[in-house]
Amino acid sequence: MNITFLGATKTVTGSNFLVEGAGKKFIVDCRSVSGASKRYIA
Repeated sequence: MNITFLGATKTVTGSNFLVEGAGKKFIVDCRSVSGASKRYIA
């Protein structure tokens, strides 16, 4: 299994990880929304 960190350095509110293993690849998106209006849907 290999995990590559993509983003989330210093001033952002989320991060992404590329996970690879057993011939598969997927991205894990871990973010939070800060200062958005109530109508904003992530």
